[in-house]
Amino acid sequence: MLQRKYRLTENRDFLKLRRKGQHQGSPHFWLNWLPNRLPHSRFGFVASKKQIGNAVQRNRAVRLLRESVRLNLDKIKQGIDVMFVCKPGLTEKKYSEVEKELLWVLKKAGVLYSPRNSNLPRTLL
Repeated sequence: MLQRKYRLTENRDFLKLRRKGQHQGSPHFWLNWLPNRLPHSRFGFVASKKQIGNAVQRNRAVRLLRESVRLNLDKIKQGIDVMFVCKPGLTEKKYSEVEKELLWVLKKAGVLYSPRNSNLPRTLL
């Protein structure tokens, strides 16, 4: 489970990300991000009934993304608010595919640490 300090919980934070944040798309989710002036990053997940479906599918979509973020927290820059908005088709993907797509879109957005600053294999970045 993602620790509480790493979660976006306030509606105003989600609205601020939608209004002022930068965005990057991928085949199965949108990524919105904005600097937050905190020593750590925070993450929020949106899975609408219209886009994803019933509660079981929405929960699976959020669980896939949340776990991918949790296991890759050390690779993500600090001091950023990030919101993931799920698109249709995410629930049919395996965890490994979701994690690969998540790392790809974070890299494309410039939110991952560069290879010089981390011990990550170059294939992930």
